[in-house]
Amino acid sequence: MAGFSALLSGLEVTYEHYRGSYSRRIMYTPVILSSALLIAGIAGFRSRRAARSVLPVISILTLADSATGFYFQIRGIQRKPGGWRIPVVNVVMGPPLFAPILFGIAAYLGVTAAFLRRGGERGEHGIPKPAARGHWARRIAEGHERIGSAQDVREGRFQKQMAVAAAVSSF
Repeated sequence: MAGFSALLSGLEVTYEHYRGSYSRRIMYTPVILSSALLIAGIAGFRSRRAARSVLPVISILTLADSATGFYFQIRGIQRKPGGWRIPVVNVVMGPPLFAPILFGIAAYLGVTAAFLRRGGERGEHGIPKPAARGHWARRIAEGHERIGSAQDVREGRFQKQMAVAAAVSSF
């Protein structure tokens, strides 16, 4: 999912930066990183090792590039005649303000995917570690190790994070 959403947002970035004539060298980085995230996403789908090593590194680089792109989009609107005093015209006609955030959502999905397990994998003891205070498994697992951050993302917060990512990208 992360790789193919990077492909779609990468195609949009390629088109928009082509319209901007690639006037700055930094405009090439999201095009390159979208291809890298696509390849890392496919590699992570095929290999657990790639999902744990390559995918999060490329995703974090892409997140950093998205934040940089968001800064440059804000600066691009500011540099248009009238700047932020005429937002109706400059936000619509200027650089797409939220496009880097959309690209960052693909990277965020890649970071989150690095925490997930493949279907059929089991934990060390076969039962999940308790996540919440009121969880039924907490009574069974008293005195044993607590839930780790990777399992919390995988089993507890993943659905909430996907919902937030979908809401932000649809905005």
